[in-house]
Amino acid sequence: MHHHTEAMRLWIVHNGFIHTDKHFAPVRMLEAASERLGVTAEAVPSDMVHVLLGCGRVDAGDGPDAVVFWDKDAALARSLEAAGLQVFNPSGAIAACDDKAMTCILLSEAGIPVPETVVAPVPSGFCGYGDAGFIDRAADVLGEPFVLKERHGSYGRQVHLFDRGEAKRFARSIGNRPFLMQRFVAESGCSDIRVHVVGGRAVASMKRAAPPGDFRSNVTGGGSMEPYEPTEKEAALAVHAAEVLDLDFAGVDILHGSDGPLVCEVNANAHTENIELCTGIDVSRLVIEHIIMRVGRA
Repeated sequence: MHHHTEAMRLWIVHNGFIHTDKHFAPVRMLEAASERLGVTAEAVPSDMVHVLLGCGRVDAGDGPDAVVFWDKDAALARSLEAAGLQVFNPSGAIAACDDKAMTCILLSEAGIPVPETVVAPVPSGFCGYGDAGFIDRAADVLGEPFVLKERHGSYGRQVHLFDRGEAKRFARSIGNRPFLMQRFVAESGCSDIRVHVVGGRAVASMKRAAPPGDFRSNVTGGGSMEPYEPTEKEAALAVHAAEVLDLDFAGVDILHGSDGPLVCEVNANAHTENIELCTGIDVSRLVIEHIIMRVGRA
């Protein structure tokens, strides 16, 4: 599709319903990196894509050479692939990362250590979680307090540290939104390591620590960050996690368990703003360079 006489064209698809500076920062950084590399990048809100796609294949002359997909809408990513476009990250990887239970199961299946996890059964329709007796059984296995995470969520907003009573009250309040429960890795000291992986390499890494009185280390929530040099084992773990989930680029969150590092979460569109501020490494540029290489080989 790509003619070498003209600049390569990218779409950067992002969520069309979020209008915060934080949301736009990585999109702008990807645009700027593209421009510096001589690539024409157009930011496309997700709610415009179906119009641009029309009712079938994108006409080869009109479509971009590739799509950087900066959203969690796996069905939308899949429809772009169905239209014949190369999408980064691919739709299957986006789906696997958007559901924290699936992420955990796939990693565990591949032999990657994760915190001990119990995935809550999903109630039918609109009946909710009822008496939530299964939470007692999970608490007996995981110990208390344990971490309760909604299966879909960003910036640590849907992550809680609960005892069984709090967890039951919470379950009764959320309708039928799915969640999982994990052993609280107290030995990690309320800090974690975020490793950015691009094209099968750990390219940048930072240590994040929770703000006083919180256990979540998300910088967005007020946590602190410092550059960090991952051990060979941590870097290899992050790269392996990205590979198992079929990610071209990813942010992998690693906790320190008593038996070594554990993969806590994997983000298919990890915010690049903080890592670049923290380490001075231009991760956005590395992402675009990787896509240029991949599309050139296609």
